[in-house]
Amino acid sequence: MSMDYNPRRPEVMKQRFAEDIYDSLPVVETGVEIPRVSATRLASGKDAILNISSRERLGREGWDMDILKLAQKGNLIFNRSGEVYEILEINKGILRVKDRETGTESEIVAQPRNIKAKEYSYNLRNGSRHSRKIKVYDAAFKDDSLDTSGLIDSIVGSIPAQCMEIFDEIQIHPQNTDKAGNFKAEASLFSDRKVLTLYIDQDNLSMKDVIETTYHEIGHAIARYLKGTINPGEVWKHAMTADGNNVSEYSVRTKYPKLHDAGETEDFADSVMMYLATDGAKTTQTRTLRDFCNRRFQILDQIFQDLSARQNDSAVSKLAGRVLRQLSALDKKS
Repeated sequence: MSMDYNPRRPEVMKQRFAEDIYDSLPVVETGVEIPRVSATRLASGKDAILNISSRERLGREGWDMDILKLAQKGNLIFNRSGEVYEILEINKGILRVKDRETGTESEIVAQPRNIKAKEYSYNLRNGSRHSRKIKVYDAAFKDDSLDTSGLIDSIVGSIPAQCMEIFDEIQIHPQNTDKAGNFKAEASLFSDRKVLTLYIDQDNLSMKDVIETTYHEIGHAIARYLKGTINPGEVWKHAMTADGNNVSEYSVRTKYPKLHDAGETEDFADSVMMYLATDGAKTTQTRTLRDFCNRRFQILDQIFQDLSARQNDSAVSKLAGRVLRQLSALDKKS
């Protein structure tokens, strides 16, 4: 770090969103400051069925299952897309609804869903030779004529070595529209499993977007792993206040009141995305981003150290038969 480092330089603070700075940065080589996993594909392209619970299915589509359980014919219900629907009929877990603005009728299916997918399996290994196996379910590219193994290799290979334990599987789904029953909500809020869920635009595939989505979902997975919820908590809210700015437009407009969230959940995920995409933003080229997110990135520095320590302690505890409990940087008041 240079001696003239100043996190409150006026030219930095004029920026409204950290994403404005991030978008202006040159391409950064990743895997230097934050090592990535060594990933070996063990099997690919196996036909499989991905089972999605009713709650997760409804959540991903923008509906609150607890509200739908109490719904009756004639009630008005709200989708997280902001649209309002009138319930026309309820029959065996299927609700027929009408958009109050457009008059368009559609169905809400409050039942589990089975999705055809291609199953891949990988062995992940970090620098300490610690390894584990994960599965990847690709429900977006199911055409046997398409070889998407390279795309999936890139996704898996982008995972930080410190994050091997924070999830059990990766799911890849086609990007949905904002029509009734197809609203893309944050899957991390509703999944029954420790899963990274990526929504991919099949018609406009951008590897940059795919990797950034992966990093964003890793952010949610880190919070859930450390806190038991995707809300990063009070320490992160204090960091947002200390930095005195916003990370992205998405994080400003997306809040989850039921999780007692005032914007910190998506602020954290987008911060992790930019942190990983710039390999910690520790170079001269990326310093303006670190200046802007100074307190946030200090916490993320500590979090990734915490995750490394937890992996090492986990290996030791398994050998010694011990259970270790550590506080993370999201628990420690500064």
